[in-house]
Amino acid sequence: MESLGRLKSLWASQGIECGVPASRAELAEFEGRHRVCLPDDLREYFLRVNGMARNQWWQWDEDLINFYPLADLVRCEETAGPTARFTFADYSISAHEYAVELTTAPPPSGAVYAIGLGPVLIARTFSEFLARYLNRDDGVLFGWVRE
Repeated sequence: MESLGRLKSLWASQGIECGVPASRAELAEFEGRHRVCLPDDLREYFLRVNGMARNQWWQWDEDLINFYPLADLVRCEETAGPTARFTFADYSISAHEYAVELTTAPPPSGAVYAIGLGPVLIARTFSEFLARYLNRDDGVLFGWVRE
């Protein structure tokens, strides 16, 4: 995914270190523990980027968005049944969060929602979310704002 290289470059230009790449075993363990399927684009993201590094302090980008490593994903409580949403990033120390929708069986969803006053769909796939994030699309950066 070309966008992952762009993401790493963007973060490096802001002094942000990527997390330690997840292993295929860690991905399989996550899927088994939560009984979900990761879409290929999200799987590749965790294998190559895995959020922002957790050093002495948490890191965030110039828009105050912090991306979590696989180990820090949290299941959203409002989801049940064959789909589940997991927060993978937050804005301004959880003023709102970004969650990816995962399913229990293929094909995996991967839709991305802003979670705050209620879930707001902001991208149909993680790849779409990432492309729009890299293009500084207000609908992604501030998708939680309803007009």
